[in-house]
Amino acid sequence: MREIIKDIVPEAILKRGKQWFTPPIEKWILGGKYIQEIESGIEMLHEEWILDESWYDFYKNKVLSENNLMFNVYKIKMFLFIKWYQLWIEKTSSSL
Repeated sequence: MREIIKDIVPEAILKRGKQWFTPPIEKWILGGKYIQEIESGIEMLHEEWILDESWYDFYKNKVLSENNLMFNVYKIKMFLFIKWYQLWIEKTSSSL
């Protein structure tokens, strides 16, 4: 998890020990910069045939265009998936 969110969370927070609280990942990920990353990530996943047309349309026309709690969960999950994909799949396939 630390590797995935290292570009989002301040370094001081990443390196400190457990504080026994839930970090405000939602607040960080739902900021403007990261919404753009989700949008470009969805485009990339669609172009690489990871997201089929129905999921692509769902994210473009519903999740990213509406701001409600349920869709925020989808945004956060997609952001984490995109980061995981870039770190473990793209990185691995580019080194082959």
